[in-house]
Amino acid sequence: MPHRRQASYRCVLRLLFPIIVIVTVISLRNLYPYLQPSTHSKKNENASSVRKSSHVNMLRSGSPPRVDRSILEKLRSLDGDEYQAGASTSPPSWPPEVTRLPVENPTRFSISNSFRDTELDAELCKTTPCRLLLPTFIGEQESKARRHLLQISHLSQSLNRTLVLPNVGRSRMGSCAKWDFGFYYELAEFRHAQVGFREFRRWVALRASRPRAQVIEILPTRQDTADSRGLVILNSFDDPNLENAEVAISTSRDPAKMPRNHCLHGRANNLLFGDFSPMSIYPRVSGFAPVRHSLSKRDDLLYFGLGVKAALSSPVVAMESRRFNGTELGEPDVLLLSWDFRHTVFPLMSNNVLKYATKWTRVAESLSTRLQPFIAVHWRMERVPTSSLLSCAPLLISAITSLLTESIEITSVYFATDYPSEGLDKPHSSTFHVGEVHHTAIQLFETAFAEAVELNGVRLTNLIGELGVGGREGFGTEDLDAGLMGIIDKMVSTRATLFISGGPRCGKPRWVIRMSHYIINLNKGLGQFIHRTDHP
Repeated sequence: MPHRRQASYRCVLRLLFPIIVIVTVISLRNLYPYLQPSTHSKKNENASSVRKSSHVNMLRSGSPPRVDRSILEKLRSLDGDEYQAGASTSPPSWPPEVTRLPVENPTRFSISNSFRDTELDAELCKTTPCRLLLPTFIGEQESKARRHLLQISHLSQSLNRTLVLPNVGRSRMGSCAKWDFGFYYELAEFRHAQVGFREFRRWVALRASRPRAQVIEILPTRQDTADSRGLVILNSFDDPNLENAEVAISTSRDPAKMPRNHCLHGRANNLLFGDFSPMSIYPRVSGFAPVRHSLSKRDDLLYFGLGVKAALSSPVVAMESRRFNGTELGEPDVLLLSWDFRHTVFPLMSNNVLKYATKWTRVAESLSTRLQPFIAVHWRMERVPTSSLLSCAPLLISAITSLLTESIEITSVYFATDYPSEGLDKPHSSTFHVGEVHHTAIQLFETAFAEAVELNGVRLTNLIGELGVGGREGFGTEDLDAGLMGIIDKMVSTRATLFISGGPRCGKPRWVIRMSHYIINLNKGLGQFIHRTDHP
C-alpha cells in the first residue's frame, strides 16, 4: 500500500514539472526588463558623469560653468520626461542644472510699458501724448535771451507743446548750462505751460519707448555748406503757407548732431534721433540772396514769425523730414530748438515779463539800501578796442568827479564791469579774453580813484566787496556765476542815485530807469562816459 502511494506521487510530479517550468520561464521573461538597467539610463549616467567632471574642472579653474542653448538641446534629446519639474528623485547637485530659459510674454510686457508711458506723459505734461519743445541754445546773453525765451514760449503755445525751461549759467540759456532755470528767474511769474529741465530728463530716462526727437534751427539766413547733398529746400512752391519762410531739411546729416553741442547725449541719452531729419528755418530768399533789407522792417519780422509757425505745422514739411515712408511715425515727441535769430518775430504783451528770482531781488535791495546815496558805474570792456582802454580810465574818473561837483551827497561808487575782479579763473564771458591791457586799465582806474582829491571820503566798491563771499547776505562760493553777478549788478544799478555807462568808444551804453531828479549829460567834452536817466 505505501508503495502504490509513492508511485502515484511520482506520476503527479512528472505531470506538474513541465507546467512549473513553463510558468517560471514566462514570469522571468516578464520581469527581465525591470531587473536590467535601461539604455537611456546608461546614456543619462554617462552624460551626468561628463557634466559633473566638466563642472568640477570649471570650478577648479575658477570660472563657473556656462550653459547655452546647445547644451539645452542635448539635454532635451536625452530623455524629455526625466527633466520635467519634480520627476527626478536624485539628490540635488551644485551648480544646479538649467533645463530651460524663462520667456517673457511680449504682449503683457508691451501693454504694461504702454500704461507706464501714458502715466509718465500725464504726470509731466498733464495730458497725453506729451509733446515738448526744448530750447537747447539761445543765441544771445541773459538780458536779450529773456526776450527770446518769451518768443519761444509763444511758439510752443502756438504748436500746442509744453515748453521745457532750459538751464541757465554764465549769462546763457540752454541744455548745456549748469543751473536750473529757477536759479536766475522766478518760476511763479512764468505764465505759460512749462516743465523744468530736470523733470524732462527724468521723463526721458523712465519712458520704455524712447522719445523721438527732431533738431530745429531758427536762423537769420540759410547756412550753405560745402556738401549740399541730401539738402531738401522747401518754399511756397511746395506749400503755399511757406510764403514768409524757407525750410532746409538735411536728409543726409546725422540727426543726432547739431551745429552746437546740446549736451543731451550725456544728459538725456534715451532720446531717439533716427526717425526725423534735422531742419533749419530762415527768412524767404530772393534768388540766391536772402532779403536782408526786409529784416529791418517790423512787419516783415512778424511775417517771418508766421512763417516759422507755418513751417512747423506744415504736413509737407513733416512728410519730407521723416526718414521712413508712411505716416505712422506721427510727429516728434520733442523738438530741440536752436534759436539763433536776434530779432523779435512774435508780438509780446507789455506785461509779459520774466522776473528775477526773489532771493536775488532781496539781495539787490539790501545792497542798494546800504549804499545810498551812490553812483553806479557800468563799464563793459569786452568790445572796447585795446588801443582805447588806457585812455578810458582817466575819462571815467573825470565823469565821476564832474558829478560830485554838483554838490550831490554821494558816499559810494558801485563799480559794475565784465572784468573778472573776483578772480581771473572766472571769466565773465567765453568770448572775452582778458589781456594785460585790461589789467592795466583797471589798475589805472583804481589808482586814480584813490589819489583824486575830489573823491576823498567816497568809497569805491563792487558786488564782491559788498557781499563778502559767504558773509551776511548768505552768498556762497557756489553762487559765483558770471550771469548772476550781472543780474545783481543790474538790479543794484537801477536803484542808484546816478548812473554812468560807457560811451561809444569806451564801452557799451546802458540805460536804467530814472531814479532821481538829477539829469546830467556828461557827453559834452568828455565823450566817452555818459550819464543816462531815461528808459530805453
